Amino acid sequence: MKPLYLVTFIGFFSWASSSSCFANSVQAPAVKNASDYQRAAALLFGEALVDYKANRNEAAIAKLTEVIQLDPTVPDAFDIRAILYSVAGDYDRAITDYTEEIGLNPKGVAAYQHRGRTYENEKQYDKAIEDFTREIELEPKSPLSYDDRPRAYELVGRNQEALADLQHAISLGANDVTTFLELGIAHCNLGQFDDALADDNQAIRLDPFSLQLAYALSNRGYVYIKMTKFDKALTDLNKAVQLSPKLAPAFFHRAYLSQLKNDLSSAIADYEDAVALDDTIAEAYTDEAIAYLQQGEFQSARLKFAKALSLDIDASHPQWIADSEHLLRNFDLASVSAPTELTDALYQSMVFALIQYEKRFPQSARDRGAHGTAVVQFEVSDDGTVTSIKLSQSSGDAELDEEALAVIPRAAPFPKRPHDVQKVFAAKIAFDPNTSANAAYVMQISKLLKSYSKLPNDLCKRHAQGTTLLHFEVSDDGSIRDVGIVQSSGDSELDMASLANVIGAAPFPKPPPGRHWRFQVPIRYSYVGLGCP
Repeated sequence: MKPLYLVTFIGFFSWASSSSCFANSVQAPAVKNASDYQRAAALLFGEALVDYKANRNEAAIAKLTEVIQLDPTVPDAFDIRAILYSVAGDYDRAITDYTEEIGLNPKGVAAYQHRGRTYENEKQYDKAIEDFTREIELEPKSPLSYDDRPRAYELVGRNQEALADLQHAISLGANDVTTFLELGIAHCNLGQFDDALADDNQAIRLDPFSLQLAYALSNRGYVYIKMTKFDKALTDLNKAVQLSPKLAPAFFHRAYLSQLKNDLSSAIADYEDAVALDDTIAEAYTDEAIAYLQQGEFQSARLKFAKALSLDIDASHPQWIADSEHLLRNFDLASVSAPTELTDALYQSMVFALIQYEKRFPQSARDRGAHGTAVVQFEVSDDGTVTSIKLSQSSGDAELDEEALAVIPRAAPFPKRPHDVQKVFAAKIAFDPNTSANAAYVMQISKLLKSYSKLPNDLCKRHAQGTTLLHFEVSDDGSIRDVGIVQSSGDSELDMASLANVIGAAPFPKPPPGRHWRFQVPIRYSYVGLGCP
């Protein structure tokens, strides 16, 4: 679970509203000694401004087009027509007009800013950053020049550069709500939650009655979630929704909070509200699908995964695409395929994974520096129970030998064993205090997975049980990727519950550095002991 959707502030300006002040100040071009064409263009330009200020956009566009035909050297005509094209969502024409304006006035800061914002709306972030950089080059000492590039940097994951821009803007005198909200986003994206909280608090102090207060509360609520201060998060998010009932990110963040608290019905309701307000939030569909999986509503989950993939997700969010594709593929695998035939090697891997999953390193043995490897021989019956256990090689330490023998029955019962698969196993049980940090991390992951091993009610009612062998990789930030089914339990819905619970347990704590953390984990379910009636 990873709510990557943070509020960005391109919505804080409106093309129409931001240009209304401009329109009030623009005068018809001087026509002294001008040709008849220029005089006609000037008159039409004045009429176009009247239409523009009265929100008669189509009429304004038509007259501005005539102005440009009569006199193609008027930068303001291209500028206002570009603004109107942007309002209409015709970004390609807007970009063409801004480019013409820049050709006529290469040092016009506003044209670069507006074209950059239009590129941003088109998700052409590199071009947007180029224009915002040119804006800064033209007016390097103005904090207003830094209004846009930090946001564009954040959209492509260049958070350190966004942070540097915002800090420089503050050093130039920026002290407004938007700057501190953007600074909070940059700090949050970098995992610097205390700094992000301070930034959001400063934004609220600057103007507690601002129209942007709901945005600030939504962002601060998300920061509180990351700091596991759930009560404060809920207070902020509830207030954000109350202040701005059409603010999609507030619903999205509140849904994520409900999901973390296992209030899945509330989470799904808020995800639905979020996508009703903004149906382009791909990660809302993905996270809602996971909530449906956790509830055992597999067909609803599949529809949400499919919806996420149907969206035109831009390249700055590759993980959402990968997650949805992979989970949808695994859903189909679990739903339609028969369980993979168990070979000796595959069954042995499941047995040994369960043993590793249950292994303990006695603290007293660790404290005195005990180490060694014991070999335990045991036999598994057809139904997966253990019929005999013996120590075939000592670790050299009695306490470690005792734990090596104890872990086998703790890991049992194993999955049902096909008749043609080996039944006698020799497991090497290693105890190495030098790998304590890695071992502790594996133990931590094991505990988290156990805490999420919950069966949906429908599976409880039919007494579903079995073991699904899954693989996944933990990234440096604790998120998971490449989640898949190695071996089916033989029950497609049980397999999907296994996937849902592993996904629900993430993100995990950040792993120790220095290695790739790939897991192959058996998720075992029995309706006994999993909260089933």
